[in-house]
Amino acid sequence: MDQCPTCRAPYRERNVCYRCQTDWREVLGVERAAVRYRQQALVALQSRRFHTAYDYARRACKLHRCSESIMVLALASLGLRKFDDALALWKEYRERVGVKSCNATSVLLLTFTE
Repeated sequence: MDQCPTCRAPYRERNVCYRCQTDWREVLGVERAAVRYRQQALVALQSRRFHTAYDYARRACKLHRCSESIMVLALASLGLRKFDDALALWKEYRERVGVKSCNATSVLLLTFTE
């Protein structure tokens, strides 16, 4: 989390916003759960268990739709040969991170499909 969802104050590694006193513990807990699901998806991808990876990556995206989770879901989609989904996710990823040309991530995607 980069900023308070209530008042947009910068996040300062605390459980409560310094400006509006919003309690962030639940939000941070959801983000941590998303990270765990994303890590489980990556482990499943390494073992070529694409259905499991896809399920974990989808859960991660539902909890916190960040560029990292989107990329893992795109890779799992490729593993399941859901090419239309993978392409849509790749485009969403590129929009989020501002990718305009081929980079290491796109090379990884191309390698993964071989």
